Amino acid sequence: MLSLQGKRCLVTGGTGFIGYNLVRKLVGLGADVRATFHDHTFQTGVSKVWADLTNMVDCKRVVREVDC
Repeated sequence: MLSLQGKRCLVTGGTGFIGYNLVRKLVGLGADVRATFHDHTFQTGVSKVWADLTNMVDCKRVVREVDC
């Protein structure tokens, strides 16, 4: 089975249908998950990151130190 133990992963849209389920799977595989969001419904064990993904400065900031 794939292990992402200790890997830092970024999920954009972490509260959407696909993003929410992806975050759950990544956390279950041991990843350190950071996710962008639109609302305040969020899972435990996930770092919330605000970013305007149309802004290059914000994009560069959120991907800094991310493995996947």
